[in-house]
Amino acid sequence: MTKATTGQESIEAAAARWVVRLGGESLSDAEKAAFERWLRESNAHAVAFEFARTTWRDLGVLSYVQTLDETKLVRPTRRTRSARESHKCGQRPLWTRTAVAASLFLIVTTGGVYYSGNHLLIALVADHRTASGELRTVTLSDGSTADLNTASAIKLHFTNSERRVELLAGEALFSVAPAKHAEDRPFTVVASGGTTRALGTRFLVHRRGDLVSVTDIEHRIEVSVTKASGQRESVTLDPGQAVEFNTASGLGTVVKLDAERAAAWQRGRLLFDRAPLDNVIAELNRYRRGTIIIANRDLARRKVSAVFRLDDLDRALGTIVAELGARSAGLPPLVTVIY
Repeated sequence: MTKATTGQESIEAAAARWVVRLGGESLSDAEKAAFERWLRESNAHAVAFEFARTTWRDLGVLSYVQTLDETKLVRPTRRTRSARESHKCGQRPLWTRTAVAASLFLIVTTGGVYYSGNHLLIALVADHRTASGELRTVTLSDGSTADLNTASAIKLHFTNSERRVELLAGEALFSVAPAKHAEDRPFTVVASGGTTRALGTRFLVHRRGDLVSVTDIEHRIEVSVTKASGQRESVTLDPGQAVEFNTASGLGTVVKLDAERAAAWQRGRLLFDRAPLDNVIAELNRYRRGTIIIANRDLARRKVSAVFRLDDLDRALGTIVAELGARSAGLPPLVTVIY
């Protein structure tokens, strides 16, 4: 790869990042000034930014970049624009622009994951974890088992006085071994400030950032959480009941749930019943390599009812696109845009 090619790719990557940043939260004055300096450093910067911004906008990935006054943006000068630059600024066919948009998205999203200190920390402290798309059953020292869903991690704290499992990320189905005559240690699962205590044998805990959902599958469990205010809340769930919690708002409302459906991933299936497409795609992204994004808000709200096999999710994606009358493009399997 030549230095010129490397330099051009670096410019295009920087332009992609600026487009995403400008399309998100408002920039500070210092960030705006940094962007304007970068834009004015070279006509190549202005060309790359204009192409990236136009591509994302035309595909609907970003509705519009409104952070800065467009009249103040540096435009590529006609006098210094090369034939190659002119080709970049709007003369490429749609399929090429779609692929480039997907590439830009990949640059930004994979960069964020790669540099995430949180992911690295989990990998270092976890006793057991799964990669994206991987499922694993872990047998604990007391005979209990933890079925780890995709991209999940646990840390064990087994002592003479307790059997405690910390869910660091993802989702796990716990099957607690029946207590023996000499076993008086409580079995608990902690996640994001909350504790689930086994009063029975099987329950599911799913952690999504600070939000945790607990589903009781067999017998009873006790769920408790200490709110940021210091107040302690608790509830006992019966089989087929579920509850969500976080430390900010405490326990949510107990709801009825098809527990076996919630744990269908353990049997290699994903089940959806009139679920919004954006929820379905978020779930598919947990299990497959690469990233799927929806470039149409109306499409994201469409309802989907289906059963998909975990070992054939690419076909599942094709089925969704066909049934909804949508289209897809990108750089599969790395990035796929549905529009």
